[in-house]
Amino acid sequence: GLWARARATCAAPAMGIESTFAPAAAAVPVAQMAAPQQQAMSSSADFLQGMDGLFLKQHLELAEALCGCEVANKYSLTPLPLGHPDPTPKPWIESFKANATYTPLLNAKEDSECAERICCPLFRGFKLPFVDATGRTFITIDRPFKCDACYMPPCCTCTQQELTVRDAAGNVLSVAREQRYVPCMGCCERRFDAMDAGGAVLYTLKANECQSSRGSNCFAPSCCNEEYNIDVADASGALVSTHTYVFPGCNCSGLTEMTNALVRFPPGATTQQRAALLGGLYLVEFAHMELRKQQNNNGGGS
Repeated sequence: GLWARARATCAAPAMGIESTFAPAAAAVPVAQMAAPQQQAMSSSADFLQGMDGLFLKQHLELAEALCGCEVANKYSLTPLPLGHPDPTPKPWIESFKANATYTPLLNAKEDSECAERICCPLFRGFKLPFVDATGRTFITIDRPFKCDACYMPPCCTCTQQELTVRDAAGNVLSVAREQRYVPCMGCCERRFDAMDAGGAVLYTLKANECQSSRGSNCFAPSCCNEEYNIDVADASGALVSTHTYVFPGCNCSGLTEMTNALVRFPPGATTQQRAALLGGLYLVEFAHMELRKQQNNNGGGS
């Protein structure tokens, strides 16, 4: 069937297939999930199964790079094949970048108001539909506009930033919401809850400016420290996964801080749990990483 073929394709790296996008000495994934139009994917979130995770690549927008004005973000997704090594070797990351650029599984473009992007970029509302090459939507991320006049996270926030992940029929799959300040977290960590449709917490994403379970996050992602790691804990507090923002490289994407991120799904995670983790990462992307970019660029709205 469809998913059996997809899983078999994603498992190819375990056999040592070499990539044309990386040094021949490294076993990296040349084979990947077929493009959606080739797979005849069913219009649901089940595409999240049959893979170990997703690689997210944000595309460079010349208007934003040249004039500094906030434009609608664009992303491409490519799957992390079953059995891929963790931590992910650099040659594999380069291959994922190429796959996301030239043969993405799905694409997404932010649909938001120009005034909100320019005047209140951190709080802007948007819809982010993930579509295949034919324009079919599989999931949509929906974030409401929630302005915060006392926004100094994590120490002080008046409103909780949140977003919702929906399937193609509009049904809620998961909700992501930032936690309010907890004193023991200190002033260098923000936490985001990834919940099911009923509001039960499935995972908590911990974005710490100082460290993670994999080492220092200082100056990351940059040429000095290429990985910014976000620890993912389950409802019991046990560490189950790590999401990683990787430095795009010393190029235009690196200079403009374009997102390259790995979303790793815990073994045995359900479709709803995987959708929750994807939604949680995108809340980190627009609430936390967007703030870091603005601070690095000395402002640019709030």
